[in-house]
Amino acid sequence: MGTEFITHGQQREKDVLRFLPMVRHLVGKMAINLPSFFDTEDLVEAGVVGLIAAVDSYQPGYGTVLSTHVYTRVKGAIIDEIRKFSCFSREFHQKMKKLQENYKNLEENLQRSPSLDELVAVMGVSHEELGELLTALHSRVVLSLEQSMENDDGKEDGIIAMLSAPGQDMPQDALEREEMSERLAEAIAQLPERERQIIVLYYYQGLLLQEISEILGVTPARVSHLHTRALYQLNQMLSTEIVAQ
Repeated sequence: MGTEFITHGQQREKDVLRFLPMVRHLVGKMAINLPSFFDTEDLVEAGVVGLIAAVDSYQPGYGTVLSTHVYTRVKGAIIDEIRKFSCFSREFHQKMKKLQENYKNLEENLQRSPSLDELVAVMGVSHEELGELLTALHSRVVLSLEQSMENDDGKEDGIIAMLSAPGQDMPQDALEREEMSERLAEAIAQLPERERQIIVLYYYQGLLLQEISEILGVTPARVSHLHTRALYQLNQMLSTEIVAQ
């Protein structure tokens, strides 16, 4: 009996240690969608708790492999932690509400998606503050998860789906998928250099927030802002192109 307990305990410890890198990898991927005031170490701790619970609750007889079970439980634990700390201050909520209202008014008046410069002008904020607001708004929708800030028509879902799974089959037919891929590639090419680099490093090379920040020599918060700006600009470019056709 004692030997079995020790063997089980050793296997449990081995499994937990084996999947610890998965926890940090998931947090690293999600962090790019979060405002700078999130403490990623809190997310890692939540993920580790989820990992231990996953290993302890795993029952191989139910047909799910351990890695899939762990991934699902860890990701769920991280999302729960994000939700717990997504209670922004009243002032910040008011600013996000103002951003949404201004965006909608500009879109109606201009008959197109407003540019970042136009949003900055009407909001009376800096580009950095707008970036923080967009990232925070983005992170609320990302709780779905790994979507981005979307307009009422939800166009950006398609962009994120294609960026998140380059080269993989999408619901559209082959010709439509190929045309969309070409338009997306052209739009990415038109992004400012930093934004373009981040899109390539994150979606095509699979690098984490911290790794991208080290490569570009900027803070993780800056990478997060630029990532949100890039998604915003891609959505704007592709939406404008579709309307013009």
